[in-house]
Amino acid sequence: SLGSSRRMIRAASLFAAACFLVEPGARAQTVVLSPKPDAANPVELAETTTIELKDGKLQLSILNQTLQGEANALLRDKITRTFKGADEQEIDFHESTRSILFSMGGKTSDPKLSGGRLAGKKVIGRREEGGWKFGLAGGKPTPAEENALKQFSVFNRVLESIRGLYGDEPREVGKPWRPDFSALTRIWPGLSVTIDCRVDELSERDGRQLARITVGGLVKAIYGEKNHMEARFTGSIIRDLQDGMDLEAGLNGTVRFQGVLGKIEGEGNGNAATIEAPLSLKRSVKVLKHRDADR
Repeated sequence: SLGSSRRMIRAASLFAAACFLVEPGARAQTVVLSPKPDAANPVELAETTTIELKDGKLQLSILNQTLQGEANALLRDKITRTFKGADEQEIDFHESTRSILFSMGGKTSDPKLSGGRLAGKKVIGRREEGGWKFGLAGGKPTPAEENALKQFSVFNRVLESIRGLYGDEPREVGKPWRPDFSALTRIWPGLSVTIDCRVDELSERDGRQLARITVGGLVKAIYGEKNHMEARFTGSIIRDLQDGMDLEAGLNGTVRFQGVLGKIEGEGNGNAATIEAPLSLKRSVKVLKHRDADR
């Protein structure tokens, strides 16, 4: 029919116009996120990391009774990290906060401190057997300080594993990829990590080339005999392409813990607990000094 012919002609015209508007040989924008071989590594960094659980739901089982309450937690470190060489670093802890607050039946308990023992301390890190080992400068740590150093060591290893997000191959802007975390899960058999990444934007700030990377995923961990943790999150990372360094990170999501709380080492079985809470992580890094001062 005449109407059908007109519709076919119109569709063909639109297709031809679209082909005309597409630039012949146009290529997708790509970027390499790993550090460049000739990059002058930063040797002094100011780092601030804040992790917060707010208005979480707490369920605690004590003596065959189930109690409902709230759980809040704040972890914040402010440090200056100075690399003395490829295998040695010094870390000055300007702030190290560990505040955990449980409230049951509307009654607020006193904040519980755990691991926040490094404020005002200088920590020495040395690379041994492929990883960093941390100790206090000028003295033997107390048991509480030793526990704090172990926690920082785990956190530092997690930061290093983030490099696995990017790989060495070019990433196409707007195209997602899923990193391989098998090397990390071999170290921690109870860990499962699934993260999707995507470069959303390339920009310039103060003469630095930056990439904004969107991330989202699921992390599951099993530790001890009965403790299970699951975290779901989304967020973004701002990465300096010249230094190959993440300058900003902001993640939001939920965390769920199911396991045992209140167990004293070597005594009793603790209390069965479930915690589900909104989770937020904010991290910023400022380069104070490069190996090449003129860079």
